[in-house]
Amino acid sequence: MPSFFSDGNTPNQFDSRWKVLQKILGATIAAFSGAGSAFTVGAGSPEGVVVGSPGDTYWDSNTGFEYRKVTGAATNTGWQIH
Repeated sequence: MPSFFSDGNTPNQFDSRWKVLQKILGATIAAFSGAGSAFTVGAGSPEGVVVGSPGDTYWDSNTGFEYRKVTGAATNTGWQIH
């Protein structure tokens, strides 16, 4: 099992809540990304920035919005709030 925290297995004062969530989500996302559709987390809208294919999902950590890629394989446009 991967280590999520600075000292190995438990959070400490250097691990903010967001950092802990990112590490746990990142491991979970990596486990599911190979199943066909990709799931990405970032800050801000993916439109014009994040390359993806239809079916991919993006979560904007600034707003909490979830986007789905609906058009354009391997392009950075075609994202819609879901």
